[in-house]
Amino acid sequence: SDETILLSELLASADELTRQHAHWIYDLQFDLKNIVEVEGYRYRRLVGAGSAGFVFEAHHQATGRAVALKIIRPELLSRESTLKRFLRESRIVLSLDHPNLVRGYEVGTSKGLHYLAMEFVSGESLASHIRTRGPLDEREAVPILRQVALGMVHAHEKGILHRDVKPANVLLLADGSAKICDMGLAKMCETGISTSLTASGFVVGTPDYMSPEQAQGGVVDLRADIYSLGATIYHALTGTAPFHHPSPIEVMIMHIHEPVVPPSRQRPGLSAAIDELLLRMMAKNPADRFGSARELLDAVGEPG
Repeated sequence: SDETILLSELLASADELTRQHAHWIYDLQFDLKNIVEVEGYRYRRLVGAGSAGFVFEAHHQATGRAVALKIIRPELLSRESTLKRFLRESRIVLSLDHPNLVRGYEVGTSKGLHYLAMEFVSGESLASHIRTRGPLDEREAVPILRQVALGMVHAHEKGILHRDVKPANVLLLADGSAKICDMGLAKMCETGISTSLTASGFVVGTPDYMSPEQAQGGVVDLRADIYSLGATIYHALTGTAPFHHPSPIEVMIMHIHEPVVPPSRQRPGLSAAIDELLLRMMAKNPADRFGSARELLDAVGEPG
């Protein structure tokens, strides 16, 4: 049947489909058929699957452009918090317009499905690049740092904190450009200050790249994003996150208390300048970090 063909195509297209994701897809065959038929879009392929929904590459019929179509799993819409979080993410994505941020096009509903149409980026994540090709050279990593910082300047100046900067959320294009994606944990704050806890009391962020203040469930500001970017580039250069332990809680504790090993000790040959830059970005005390992404850019310098 058409549904069987669709299911096999979706399974084949998902690079890192877990057993749980496979169960979700199996259970949602009817919903997936409807997802393909979102009004105004033509399905191409599944490019991502998560606990909250799916992301498809799709064709916008009116403009002819390729888009990333994020769909919330229908059975989750009965949870007010899920829809609220999705609409918050959509508002944030649509409010941003910068070449180093994935752009949003529209948010809407179709046949009971809630979707967000975004710029489709043909490339790979920094996480995938590290996994398949190993650590980056300094001359490769610094331009990525610079471009992510440029995107952060735009977001921060609008009062938006990403709160989950990590290699998986940095997309690399064939032309050498980099874009920040996934605003699912982002928060819009007029003061530029937010809590690192959800309404239900869970810490926001990914432990491997989480600032000490996030790990403690405290108040965070734009300097938490700077810390996470430092941890991201540290991983890109050394091939390993700054701290690692089987327990995520232990990793969070290490971010709070353990000194960061200079990247050049993890990978001899890295410059003293990159050591100094990343260690300042990852200072335990936010007051010891760069005060803004723009200040960080000044320290990184112009391309050349």
